[in-house]
Parts: sequence; structure tokens; C-alpha cells
Amino acid sequence: MKFIESLKVTFKEMNRSIQRFPLTVLFMLAVMVLNALMIENTILDFTRLLFTFLIGASLSLVGQMIYERFYMVKQTVTIRYGILAASIALTIAYFFMIGPQVEFNLAISTKSIVTLFALMVAFIWVPSIDNAAIAFHQSFLSTFKAFFVTALYSSVLALGVSAIYSATDYLLVDLNSTLLSHLLNIILCLFAPLYFLSQTPEFPTENIQVSDTMKQHLRVPRFFEVLLSYIVIPLVTVYTLILVAYILLNIGTEFWSDNLLEPLMVSYAVIGMIVLILSFNIDNRWTILFRQIFPKVLIPMAIFQTVASIIKINEMGLTHGRYYVILFGVFATIVGLIYSFMKLKFHGSIALVLLILSLLSIMPPIDAFTVSKHSQLKLFEQKLKENNLLVENELRPNQDVPIGERIIITNVASYVYNMGYQNELAFLPEDFNLYTDFNPTFGFNLTYSQTDIQQLEGQYFYLNREELVFELGEADTMVIQMLNYTENQPVDETLDDLIFSVNNENYQLERILDGQYYTLTVRNEFGEPLIESSLEELFDEVLGELSILEYSEDKFLSVEDATFTVENEQVSLELLVLSLQRTDTFNSIEMMVLINIK
Repeated sequence: MKFIESLKVTFKEMNRSIQRFPLTVLFMLAVMVLNALMIENTILDFTRLLFTFLIGASLSLVGQMIYERFYMVKQTVTIRYGILAASIALTIAYFFMIGPQVEFNLAISTKSIVTLFALMVAFIWVPSIDNAAIAFHQSFLSTFKAFFVTALYSSVLALGVSAIYSATDYLLVDLNSTLLSHLLNIILCLFAPLYFLSQTPEFPTENIQVSDTMKQHLRVPRFFEVLLSYIVIPLVTVYTLILVAYILLNIGTEFWSDNLLEPLMVSYAVIGMIVLILSFNIDNRWTILFRQIFPKVLIPMAIFQTVASIIKINEMGLTHGRYYVILFGVFATIVGLIYSFMKLKFHGSIALVLLILSLLSIMPPIDAFTVSKHSQLKLFEQKLKENNLLVENELRPNQDVPIGERIIITNVASYVYNMGYQNELAFLPEDFNLYTDFNPTFGFNLTYSQTDIQQLEGQYFYLNREELVFELGEADTMVIQMLNYTENQPVDETLDDLIFSVNNENYQLERILDGQYYTLTVRNEFGEPLIESSLEELFDEVLGELSILEYSEDKFLSVEDATFTVENEQVSLELLVLSLQRTDTFNSIEMMVLINIK
């Protein structure tokens, strides 16, 4: 009975959330329908509409929270309808603002995601604005709990539905392959939002008394209190000590150029700030101590990382990713200052700061993509001119570019190409392709790190595959061989012999590693050697006068130049080289071995 009563209460709350957030539910229904259409026809692409409806759902969600916070007491229905109309108008404006892109590019996607994030921040913040009855950390806790409870219930429901579908399909009847996708779509786009909204309370104001239901939403479960106080906070503390020690030990060395530290610092700050906000809902020795110390530690760490990211701009230019990292560093610094020196009632101002920074990052001409675009194009042209690759607005390949400069040029060129900015550079070839045109255009290969050069330096030759027609001559048999040597390979390694027959007599081709090169030996059926040839001589003949090349700075051999013959009175060996490679620690040959028994 308790289960049934609980189920009734849940459905009652979900039904109430439909009345409370009607426009949000309608937008999510639209998202569900679009997903269903794409499930049935995978060619369809409704990305633009999907983002539009998600933005609309979030706008209406924030609009309802604004109404409840400032106008609900007045029971002004006109204002509520006005807010709903404004949400629809802004959604339509967004739809036309992003334009009719054939493909939803990275810039539009990122800006849309940032907008969704900003709206969710506003959703959490609005109930606590100038509200003595509810603090920002309490509103954050309520949303945090609602999100994870919804995620848990939705996951369990999805797993259960998947299990039932699989069992029915396997044991009873064949089900439509898209049925499960449709069911999961309903859970994700309808059940999960409805349940989340049902867990979102009507927050109290100065004029509304805190109800028992509201107290339940703001209560910290004992399990969560123990988890946060005695597990999460100590782990964050230890991690903080490790990062502080690293900074102190390396502040004068690689700290300022360590690319690995950047994502670690960002993830650390994100987790730390979430824990900090949640800790204000719990009063014990550990949480109080954490609230006193962490914000003050966060300030210098965020400043150090922000400065390090700014320094990297001089080396690699500003990308949209680094733009957001720097912006986040500024935000983390402000959070540390607010939580260190301002009273509790001002803590919600961090949401306002985050909203302002998010708005700046998506509004031209100072948005992340406009600024990074100008930075990368300017740096690209500058580096090409500095290395004599661009002279009088004309590209000239240069193989003498230093490795450090190659890395910068490669990274910038990759960014420009991946973002689709290459068409804005008049000096680049028309229809420039990074992966096929880079070497011919600039005279060296794509180089992303120092190890690229160290690992790929060597000598290379390939058969010109346009000349695949060649004479077999009087060959009795042909064998295609691929023989490799690496420095850790046993120097006396022997491969299994290849047996072949000529005129009803058996012969064998023996391949033995002698030092760094294989020796080929043809033996008769009694094991007597008929002819022997060391591949070292072949390597030396082809590569002897060839200087060190970089990978894919290819040298092509004609069929005539790729053919080598070794013979005596008994046997003729003709070797047609398909590819030949040699470095300090490795050599490889792919060839056709044509054997003629005289």
C-alpha cells in the first residue's frame, strides 16, 4: 500500500509540474517528437530545432521561477502570460539568430550549450535573489538533489525497460529494432524532465512560510552528509595539497608551460566550488574548516593558472578553448574572493558573475570564437612570415623551419582548418586539405610535438604504384615478403622456411636475421644452399646516398630502379621493392621475390 500511495503522490506531483511549467513540458514534448522522427529516419537532422526547443524549455523554466519569486504573491496572471510570451519570443529569436546552417557547426553548438548552462544557473539563482527565506546554497542543494534523484530513477527505469525489451525479443517474439530507442527517448525527454520538475519546490519568500515539504527539499540526507564531510572534503583537501606542492616546486620551471596542469586545475576548481557551495548546508567541524580555508587557497591557484594560460597565448595564440579556460580562471578567482570576504547573503552574486561572463563569451565581437579566430589567423600569418614561408603574400615551402616553429605552425594550421577558417586566407591554395596539402605547401610534415620528429626521422622509399605492370620473366615462383627489424628483436631470429616446388622438386626459401638485416637463402630438398643474398646490400644500394627524411617526405622508385637481381649458375633471385624504410632502431622491406631455378 505504501508503494501505491507513494506512486500516486509521484504522479500527482508530476501532473502538478505540468500545470506549473506548461511551456517547458511542451518544448520537451517537441524534443521527444523530433528524436522519434530521427530514430525512424537516421538521415534527418533536426539539430537546429532541437537546440531551439531546449533553449525554449530553459527560458520558460527560468521565466516561471522569476514569476514565482517576484509576482506570485500578487497573483498577477497577466504577468505570467507575459513571461510565457517573452520566452516564446526569445526562442523564436534564437531560431533565426543561428541561421539555416546545413551543418550545426562547433561555434553555434558551443554558444548554445553555454546559453543552456547560463539559463540553468539562472534557474538556481533566481529563487534566492534578495530573499531572506532562502539562501543560494539552499537553492543549489535542492536542484542538486533533484538532478541526482532524477538521474538515478531514470537510469533504473531505462535499465529495466532495456532488460524487458531484450528478454521479450530474445525469448518470446521479435520486436522492432527501433522500439527500445523510442522507449528510452520517452524516458529521457518526458519522464526525466517531468520528474525533475516535480522535485523542484515552490521556494518560500519573506511573505510565505516555509512548509514541511519545503523543509524536506532542503534537508541534507545523513548519507550525503557523511559522504561530503568525511570522504569528499578530505579527498579534495589532499588533492589541494598535491597541487599546491606541485606549484611551489615548479613555479620557476615548467609550471607556466605544462599543458597537463590546465585541465587538472579546471576540474579541481569545478569540483571544489561545488563542494564549497554544498558544504554551507552542513554545519560540522570538517565543513566549517573547509569553508574557511578552501576559498583562500582557490584564489592564488586560480590566478596562477589564469596567468599561465595567458602566457601560452604568446606561444600558441588564443583558441576558443583557452578563452573559456581564462574566463573560468577569472570566475574562480572572483568566487574565492566572494566566499572569503563577503557575507552569506552575497554568495548568490557568483551566479550573476557567471551569467555576465557567459554572456560576454557568446556576444560578438568579444565572444570566444570571434576573438580566437582573429588571434589564430594573425598568428598563422605572422609565423609563416617569420619563417620565410610567406613572402610577398605567396607561399614558399621551407624545409629548414626549426622544430619549435613547426609545432606552432602545425597547431595553428590544424585549428584554422578544423574551424573552417582556411578560406579566409587568400595565400592558401583553393580547397586546401590539411592532411594531403600541408607537406607540399609548407615543405615539412604535420608536427605536433618534439617526439614526432624523433620517432619519424629516417629513410624511406616507395615503389611508384602508377607503374604496377612489370615483366615476370622466367620466374618459376613468386613470393610477397614483409620483413621487419626492431632493436629489441633477437639478432639470430629465424622465420619458418617457405616451401615451393619446381619441376616436381622441392625447394625452400630460408629467411634468417643476421644482425639488423635478413639474409635470403634458397636451398634444395637436401638442404644444400643454392644462392644467398643479404638484404643489407639492397638497403645500402637504395639508401646509401639518401639523407635523413621525415615521414611521408616520400621518395618514389620506378619499377626499373626498384628491381634488384642476384644470380648464379643455379638460381636467379629477382627482388622488386614495394617499400623500404630505415631508422636508427628499425628497418622494414616489403618486396616481391621472383625465383627462377635454372
